[in-house]
This record gives sequence, structure tokens and C-alpha cells, in this order.
Amino acid sequence: MKLWQRRAVRQMALSVLPLVLICVTLIIVLGVKANSIARQLSPATATAAGMVAVDGTGSAGLDIAWSDSGNTRHTTHLVFPNVGAVTKDTKVTIFYVPGDPSRAYAAGDRLDTRGRELASGVLFAVLVLLIGVIVSTFRLWRRVIAERRPATTLPVRWAQYRRGLIRRSWLIVTENNVESWVPVYWQPGLAAILEGTPAKVHGKPSLDRLLVIEVNDLTVWPAGRRRDIKPRGRGEWIEGTVKYTKSAVKQRERDGGPDIERVSLVKHLAGDIALILPAPVLALVWSYVDSSGPAGFGIATALLASVLFWLPGVYGSDPT
Repeated sequence: MKLWQRRAVRQMALSVLPLVLICVTLIIVLGVKANSIARQLSPATATAAGMVAVDGTGSAGLDIAWSDSGNTRHTTHLVFPNVGAVTKDTKVTIFYVPGDPSRAYAAGDRLDTRGRELASGVLFAVLVLLIGVIVSTFRLWRRVIAERRPATTLPVRWAQYRRGLIRRSWLIVTENNVESWVPVYWQPGLAAILEGTPAKVHGKPSLDRLLVIEVNDLTVWPAGRRRDIKPRGRGEWIEGTVKYTKSAVKQRERDGGPDIERVSLVKHLAGDIALILPAPVLALVWSYVDSSGPAGFGIATALLASVLFWLPGVYGSDPT
């Protein structure tokens, strides 16, 4: 089967797409603004020793007296957003344009701080983009490799974990009376698997961490590493209870086949959008701690929302 026909592949690709678009947009927009400030500051190659003329606070602005290379006196008003009370005669290094002393700046002033914030935003967006793309690609590659391992026929059953908005599907593989719990990417037909249904399991449950399972014409990819015991949690577990027997299979055939809940991938991903609701709250905390203001809040909200949407897609969610 072609790789793109795997529902898990499409789910991973579509979940990382908003992250890529948001990060690339932020990198371009913030990069352009940061470059504009850097170009404004770059001509200020001359330096002078300045002193605060009167007591004040950096956030309200300070009058700094200094002399250029021609001993001409200047007083420049500069705002330092992250500076509190400053006393008179405090020394400040001034950077100015040799041919235009009116263009004077200092480290930590409003323009310098804005440039640093923009550069940090670009760096953070690049970091998020790299992590999202690399992790998604690595997880895809590992599952392609796992599917190529030799297969053995073993009984499996289905289970689902529920806690709040979180839903996750599991397949339990039994080998020599030992159970292995495998979190899997959801697809229609999982809940119809009878307890003990024979399945082709690629990999050895006793050795391999990733198991690809073929059952009832489904190729099910693992959403995480197998576990030797049932995962603990305060949520609710739902497990298939109808045992696999010839009579049970024939009964389902007489009933017109299993009742399969079909959820389109678009609807599946739309359900994951609910998980981004904490993004503005987390962004508010971030902007407060970082003192980045409304701009920082907007950037953090966009990045956190893209990450919170990407996580359930790449690590597997259940829309039922």
C-alpha cells in the first residue's frame, strides 16, 4: 500500500501542517521587522560616555547628556522598558551615527529591546518548527521500518482510554499468555475487533517497542511504544468483551458485518482543535513572565496553539 493511503500518515502530515505554516509566517514577519531595526542600528558605530542628567525611571524615559567626537554636547531622551529607578550621573554608553548625532541609542533602550524580542521570537519559531518537523519525520520513518519486520499471528483485542477530552485507542497483543499494550492511531473498525481476533503482528512483543498490527484488513500503526502492563490513569477504560469464535464471526456476517463507526479525517482533526483552548492562558503567563506585552502574547498564543494541535495528531487521538 502506498504510504499516503495510511490514515496515520495523513493524520501526522495534516496535524503538523498548521505548525509549519504558523512558524514560517512568524519567521518571515518577525525576521523582516528585526532586520529593519538592525539596519536602523547598524550605522551607529561611534560611541560616547553619557550620564543620566536627572533622576528618573527607565520605563518613563531618561535624559542622557553626552558629547560627540567633536566635543559638541547633546542631551538624548531614551526609554528603557525593563529598567526601574535610575539616579542622576549614572553612566550610560551611547551609540550614535557619526554624521548624524541625533540618531543615538543605548543598549537596553526601547529600540534595542524591541530588536532583541523580535530576534528571540524568530529563534523560538525556528526551534518549534525544527522540533515539529524532525519529530514527525522520525516517527514516520520508525513506523515504516517497523512495518517491514517479519510478522507472526497472535490474538489481539481492542480497548479505549477516556479522560475528559482525551481519547486514545489501544490494541492488546497476547503472546504466550503475556499481554502487551500498544497505543495505536485510530481508524474506523478498531472498536469492531473481537477479543482474541487473530492478527499479524510485525515485530516481537517481547523484544520490539513498536508493533505494527494487521487485523481485519486494517494495518494499524502504533502511536507509541508498547507497554508490558495496563497503563494507569484516573480515566475510564472501555474494552471489547465479545470473544472471537466462529459462531461470533458468523453472527456478525448474518447481521451485515460489524457496526463500524466512521469518522472522516477532517472531522477527526477538527475534534483535536478543542485541545488548543489552554493556549491563550499559557501565552498570557508567558508574556507576563517574559514582559513581552501584547505582541509577545499574540506570538506565544499562535505557537502554543499550533503545538497543542500537533501533539494529538502526531501521538494519536481517538475521535469517538
